Amino acid sequence: VDTTSRILALSMLTNWLGYFCVAGVVCLWAPLRLPPGWRIGEAALPVIGVVALAAVSAYVLACFRAKRRDWSVRGHHVTLPNGRVALVQLAIASLNWSLIGSVVFVLLQGRVDYASALSALLIAAVAGLLTHIPAGLGVLEAVYLALLSQRIGANDVLAAVLTYRAIYYLAPLALAAVLYVVLEARAAQQRTALTDGPTAGEGPADGRHWHT
Repeated sequence: VDTTSRILALSMLTNWLGYFCVAGVVCLWAPLRLPPGWRIGEAALPVIGVVALAAVSAYVLACFRAKRRDWSVRGHHVTLPNGRVALVQLAIASLNWSLIGSVVFVLLQGRVDYASALSALLIAAVAGLLTHIPAGLGVLEAVYLALLSQRIGANDVLAAVLTYRAIYYLAPLALAAVLYVVLEARAAQQRTALTDGPTAGEGPADGRHWHT
């Protein structure tokens, strides 16, 4: 259980580390044009970008410089990785978010710039997290419609988002299901072979007996 918890914590940390890095870069160098009436104005986006990149930098610096690497938080053992692992985490997670944004950008057929498609994805990810809805069902669509429908049309946005869901969620699920069935079939064959094999004390499988 402890090992599973550590793996889960490391995966979540890696994911959000890349998120903050990509979001910080986008907010600073290509801020999204927000619809009128949003509580967070466009002037706040560069500030959010600076805070996000500062958090990422602090984590990476701590991994390189920290003298103490082990803590206990509410009964859970926490170990800070070394600097090389932190850089790998940052690179993999940032690439993951960037590729996801590229998928959405391609599905939108280039009718909005890449930064806008990526920004909408990042905002939708946080909205889905806050609403506690599995896979952000309906939240992702609502955010994309709110941010991009005035620029390219609601039907086109919805079609792109639904296709993205099929590629990012349904396709991996179908592949995993096929692999699961194959692995279970092989395991069943191995169990059958062990059950039908010779039991202890019996002679060779071909029925011959050896005498001394």
